[in-house]
Amino acid sequence: RQPEAEAAAPAGPPAAAPRNEERQASPERVDAATQEDIRAEATEALEELDRQRRRDRAAAATAAIDQSRRDEAVAEPAPAPPPPRTLEQRSGVYLRIGLDEAARQLGRPVHVIEGLNSEFMGLTQGRQSPGADGARPVVRVVYRDSQGRMILLDQQRIRPGQNWPSSGTQWTVGEIGLRLHGDAPAAVLQNLRPRVR
Repeated sequence: RQPEAEAAAPAGPPAAAPRNEERQASPERVDAATQEDIRAEATEALEELDRQRRRDRAAAATAAIDQSRRDEAVAEPAPAPPPPRTLEQRSGVYLRIGLDEAARQLGRPVHVIEGLNSEFMGLTQGRQSPGADGARPVVRVVYRDSQGRMILLDQQRIRPGQNWPSSGTQWTVGEIGLRLHGDAPAAVLQNLRPRVR
């Protein structure tokens, strides 16, 4: 009987095999964990891709705005120069008048330059004509010579006690003080003096 018991003893160890099999994860569990990792990685990759696209779009938009500003700066015309002053502005006349008003201001007909056509006639402030009474207006006849230069003939009735300077282009005729000035050289203005009537 003892040999039979010894023969039966080796049957014990194989019973441990099922416990080792229980410790190993089932293929279904391994597959599920792997799929979960893949999904997480894919989600993260998509999010990173979205972030990169947003960065690219923002960079492109910024570049477009910068380019637009550069184009506008290039396309912007330089500020236009101010328009040239009119003859009326340059002459200092604040009110245009006719022959009748000029005669009323002077107490006699206005003097003119023979052989030149006047552009217009008007009043200017006395302080703008040296030697004139600054409290009263001066009658100013405006001309342009053949070269387009402005020539002015100022006239004011001289009151008692008023001192009217006398020079090459400033003189008196009776009670009227006259003065030739403008853009033309002094020699040209002096040559015009004998033609004042």
